Amino acid sequence: MRLAVVVGVSGALLMFIGARQPWATLATGSSVSGVDSGDGVITIAIAFVVGSALVAALLGMDYRVFCAMAFTGALIAVFVGIYNMTEVAGAADTLSRAGFPQARIDGGLWLTVLGGLVAAGASGVALLGNLGEKNSAVATPSRPPTSTYRPPQTTRREPPPPPDARYRPPARREVVLNPEEFKRVREARSEVERRAVRQEAVARHNAERHVARQEAEAERRARRQEAKRLEQESRTDEERRAEQEVARRNSQRSKEISRMMLEAQRERERRDQA
Repeated sequence: MRLAVVVGVSGALLMFIGARQPWATLATGSSVSGVDSGDGVITIAIAFVVGSALVAALLGMDYRVFCAMAFTGALIAVFVGIYNMTEVAGAADTLSRAGFPQARIDGGLWLTVLGGLVAAGASGVALLGNLGEKNSAVATPSRPPTSTYRPPQTTRREPPPPPDARYRPPARREVVLNPEEFKRVREARSEVERRAVRQEAVARHNAERHVARQEAEAERRARRQEAKRLEQESRTDEERRAEQEVARRNSQRSKEISRMMLEAQRERERRDQA
């Protein structure tokens, strides 16, 4: 699509060049360019719009919008060029009948129409290519053309189990053969021997899982016992500190009572002496 955009920009450049070239030339040698006639200014503006839109689409902006804008502008430029061709042809016929020098369509007008057709064609190709890419990106895969195609069979699914906090989905059983079992499976001569080796591997796997489960349970039990022992020790320490604090307070209270009794006895002795 980038090549189509580049070709469209080239068509816009041809429109710009053609607008500045002679559009009509008299037999006397005088010529009129597109800018002199006034319509060339329109084609120059259209060429600028078409080129800018295609460059914007090439830079990654809204591709479809700018390509559509360039396509519409190029068609307008082609219409302007064809309209001026008919005007020049009609004027030449009128002048020839009146006996004046004949006029002919010059290369600038042909170049303008050619540039408009190139820009319109390239913009249309770029727009259709982008729409095709969008449709192919969202298209669904088609049915295979083979006669052996069969639609997928729908199976009835069982309803999910009721919500229960104790429910646990069954664990997936994965059995890995050790090198010896793998060698026995490869050397087995019949399916019965291979099935027997696999059953032994499943039994070994279940035994290993059972042992691992017992070890994990023993570890959890040991952790709980250790946590309980630490809790008991912490409680024992707290009780010991509480007993020491009670004993210290009782000792202070006993000393205070003894001091008060001694003071009371001294006070009585002083009263008796007095």
